[in-house]
Amino acid sequence: MSASNTCGASPSRCLITTAKPAIPGLITGSSSVCKTAASEAYSVANVTGAAFYYWSASNGAVPSISNTNSVTVNYNYATSTTAAVAVSVANGCGTTSPSRKIVSVNLLCKEELYAEGLIAYPNPANENTTISFTGKSEGLATLEVSNVLGETLRKYEVVVQRGRNEFNVSTGTLSPGLYLITVKTPDGTASSIRLTVN
Repeated sequence: MSASNTCGASPSRCLITTAKPAIPGLITGSSSVCKTAASEAYSVANVTGAAFYYWSASNGAVPSISNTNSVTVNYNYATSTTAAVAVSVANGCGTTSPSRKIVSVNLLCKEELYAEGLIAYPNPANENTTISFTGKSEGLATLEVSNVLGETLRKYEVVVQRGRNEFNVSTGTLSPGLYLITVKTPDGTASSIRLTVN
């Protein structure tokens, strides 16, 4: 840019301008999930000029913390049969309107999280035991230790990964005897084994 008049022209000067980024494009990822899904991946194409990505989800679905063009969403706490996954982008010139994807959530489906190879070792146990099993998919679960009367003595919330899972349980303060270790899915499906404490 330069200015000129009858006396002449000024030196040229450059000014770099930044525009507000465009609205993100289509969100790719699953459009139908089970409530047991804990890590569903979604993404959009990179938006030119975007400095920040803001992801959100509705109706109890929980997005991971992300400032990139991809995110994972946990549906374990979904409260409706639909959820909207949304993303907007921003830079110093402003924030765009969001791009949205409507996801169908099956609140009743029972995608089995485990029930394969549930074991405890050592068994009998003294101070500690390791609970091990194979997860068929990802999701939250509870691990409970109960006595022969059915009373729950310990309760842990655990994150189940696809493949082999291992969780350490302290048994040092338990009285010698027989106990039941139970792993429960959010929908109530349970797998149990007996544990002896010396």
